[in-house]
Amino acid sequence: MKKLELINRITGHFAMISSKIELQSTQNLHDINIFSEFFIRDLLNIVYGTSLENLNSTEQNSTAIDLVDYELKQALQITSTKTFTKIKHTVNGFVESKRNLTFEELFIFILTTKTPKFSHKTYSKDDFVFNVADNVKSFETLLSELMDKEIDILQKVISYLDKELLSETEDDITENEMATIVSLISYLSKNRKNSRLDTNDKKTIVDPNNKINSRFKKYAETLKNSYMELLSVYGGNLIGTAENHLGIDDVEGILLKEYLKDLSEEVLETNNGNPNKSLESLTISFQAALKKAGKRHDKMAIKFYLLDQTIKCNVFPIHDE
Repeated sequence: MKKLELINRITGHFAMISSKIELQSTQNLHDINIFSEFFIRDLLNIVYGTSLENLNSTEQNSTAIDLVDYELKQALQITSTKTFTKIKHTVNGFVESKRNLTFEELFIFILTTKTPKFSHKTYSKDDFVFNVADNVKSFETLLSELMDKEIDILQKVISYLDKELLSETEDDITENEMATIVSLISYLSKNRKNSRLDTNDKKTIVDPNNKINSRFKKYAETLKNSYMELLSVYGGNLIGTAENHLGIDDVEGILLKEYLKDLSEEVLETNNGNPNKSLESLTISFQAALKKAGKRHDKMAIKFYLLDQTIKCNVFPIHDE
């Protein structure tokens, strides 16, 4: 499996787990915090070859830190709270409990897809200086660092993520839903070849943040919530598995995306720029086409595919001015 394919699978898993953690944290569910500590411990040990231990296994409600590597003298706090107040609270507790006498370096892993941006580069408590810029981690920074890892490490990460996460998601995906995605991609590929849409002179850019939060600001929360809900059901590997099943190569993949961009743009214009109405229109249209062709046509699977392609800017593209 190519390195990019492995990274894409890992990205999907990270998006799924971070959204799940963020959602359940808002409900004050204690179990997700316990799961996160062990999940991150094992994940980081695979990625960095560390020997992190869960301190809460030996010290109930350990102060300021959750994971430790005694040999490297590193400590790690895991949190879903992404504020600078949390950073200060952790560092203060780390020093006040004299953890800095045992551990030379402190890291804070925030359980979000993207790393929060803080104006402070460092924060000091007594003689201990915490490097905010370098020592605050997230799934985003972890993914960035994985880009430099060898394929065997990436494969170990995939195996771990599959084992931990697929039992709750992809193991429950029915044959109907997978068959629907395969049929939909086949349908798009066939119609692309028969299409008169001209995709050669249109330049687009990939900028999900600007697209969702700026261009579709009015609809942003609905789009993100819908995607996260379906991602938690289908997981991050459904679409990639379907593409691999069909043997979609890089060239065909690019042509499919260009066709989808033009097709969705026409529908968006028809619906006066409303992405929610446009997604529903596309979903119903594709469902009807697959049903007419005698193919599997699960509506939610179709919607998930379109939302995924919306996030990737292959549906309702942003033009490069």
